[in-house]
This record gives sequence, structure tokens and C-alpha cells, in this order.
Amino acid sequence: MVTTFSMKELEQYIADYICNLPNAQTNPELLQLASKAVLKSIAAQHGILVELTEGIYSFSILAFHEYLTAKEIIDTPNPQALEKALQSLVSHVTETRWREVFTNSWYGA
Repeated sequence: MVTTFSMKELEQYIADYICNLPNAQTNPELLQLASKAVLKSIAAQHGILVELTEGIYSFSILAFHEYLTAKEIIDTPNPQALEKALQSLVSHVTETRWREVFTNSWYGA
């Protein structure tokens, strides 16, 4: 279960984050340059993301993806959205490729 992200998608996430920082620069051209630089730094220096092919990225370690997915579900403020997310998650409980996700979640491994 590998989730991929386009470079544009990741750059937009980074730009959105930068915009929320105190005294953030909101000039679109500068945001685009900063987002590209941050993404390249994350991939080259930190290894959290890897570029699978030109412009397509994925988490280098599945645990990052699992953690962020779980955090997104838990942090959902809307009860209906939370229920929908949990139902979607539970629908995968019998799938072999999801086994590690569920056993690690339930046993805290």
C-alpha cells in the first residue's frame, strides 16, 4: 500500500503551511520557490519523502504514512466525518495488505 503524491500537491501542502506561519511571505512566486526548496530539502536531506519518478513522491517509510493517516482520522472534529473515516478504515480489516496496520495499531508495536 504505497501512497504517492505529485510534486505540485506536496508543494501546495508546504505553501499552505508556510502561509500559516507568523510573518509569512504570501507572494505567490516566493511561496512557490520556498515550497520547491523545502520539498527538495525534505527529500534530499531528511529522507522522509523519496522521489519515485520525476515529480512523484512517496513516504520512504510506511510508518510515516500510517501515523499521519491515523492522526488525520483521530483529529477529525466532525463526528460524521470521523465515523465515515473509521468505517472506511474498518472495511480493510480483512485485507492481507492492511494486516500490519491493524496489528500494529491494536498491539502498540
